[in-house]
Parts: sequence; C-alpha cells; structure tokens
Amino acid sequence: SWNVSAISQAQVLYRVNSGGSPLASIDSEPINWSGDTSSSPSSYVNSSQTNNTYTAGSSVTAGPSVPSEVPLALFQSERYDNSSAPEMQWNFPVSNGNYEVRLYFAEIFSGTGSPGKRVFDVVIEDLLALDNYDVAADAGAMFVGVMQSFEVEVTDELLTIDLIHVIENPAIKGIEIIGL
Repeated sequence: SWNVSAISQAQVLYRVNSGGSPLASIDSEPINWSGDTSSSPSSYVNSSQTNNTYTAGSSVTAGPSVPSEVPLALFQSERYDNSSAPEMQWNFPVSNGNYEVRLYFAEIFSGTGSPGKRVFDVVIEDLLALDNYDVAADAGAMFVGVMQSFEVEVTDELLTIDLIHVIENPAIKGIEIIGL
C-alpha cells in the first residue's frame, strides 16, 4: 500500500514589469505583473535613484524560451542601470527554500541592438548565473523577447538578484519568482 502526502505545486510569488506599468496576468495565476516606473519604482529594486526606465514604441515578439502566459507588453519597457555604483540589485523577501527565478530580456534600444553592444553579468544569491550575457546575441535580433530560468536556494529569507556592468548598461524587462 502507498501513502501519499500532500503534493506541493509551484506557486508564482512575484511578477515585476521592470521599467513599466502594471500588467494583468493572462494565465490562471492570480498574481499580476507589478509596475516599476520612474515615478513609482518597485520597492524590490535598490537603486531606483541611479537607474532609469525606457519604453519602446515597437512591438516585441516572443522567442521560443518565453512561456505563452507572459504578456508581450512586458518586453516593451525596461529598467536599466547607468551607474556601476551601486549596481542594480533586486531583493525579494521569501521563506528559506527553493525557487525558480525567471528573468525576461529583449533588446529594444537601437544603440545596443547588435551583439557585443550590451554585455552584463547576472548574480543570483551570490552565484554567477549569467556570465557576459549578451541579450542581442541570445535573442538573435532586436525586439525578440527571451527568458532565462534558474533554480536557487535561499537561506537568508531574501532572494537577491544583481545585474553587473561589463559593456554598456545592464537592462531587464521582467522578473518572476516561483516557489518550488
């Protein structure tokens, strides 16, 4: 005989439209994409005074890594960091445990629209997650959204994401935190 205990399911805890207005969820999750504008920055970003937001008028298509439940409007705005002191950091209060971190990117600024023009590192929970990450090279073109996903363990009740300058200014379109 088998005795099955409760089966836990992944649960979306946070969704942030980095650099943009709030967006409604387009899936069955009750969590909307919170806004993060220059006039009303997200409470989860550390350096809203030293990094900026930008919105493109062009539409963005989703690359194959982007789940269908992600609104394409997420990719039309960004928060970028134009100062290396301090580097852009996001901090999400969570319980200790395991999480999936989904980071959303697209190249929407013509000045960085080709490979090698914008390169940065991403550190999650003090571990290098993306080394010399080049969004234009990953997406293959401008105005193509991509998602990078990482499983992390949190032991200090704060899930931390750092975007570190390499070439040009780090930029991010959205962040999604899922409890595992």
